[in-house]
Amino acid sequence: MQELIVSIISKNTSLRNRIFRHSGINNPIILQAFSASFERILSIWIEHDLVEPPEKIAEAIMKIEGLFWGEM
Repeated sequence: MQELIVSIISKNTSLRNRIFRHSGINNPIILQAFSASFERILSIWIEHDLVEPPEKIAEAIMKIEGLFWGEM
């Protein structure tokens, strides 16, 4: 799943450049870290039989995104 997320981000030039710019790290490794956080949230959700509502998972992902943008 993580490879898919990295592939999607890598192909989206605008998103990729935004991640580089806001993180201050212009290196593909940041894409791996960014993708790993999303992948882990989704994996845990699946491992726990999707007990949490999708809205709560989306909220967690948005908060993680905020860490990368310096908004927390």
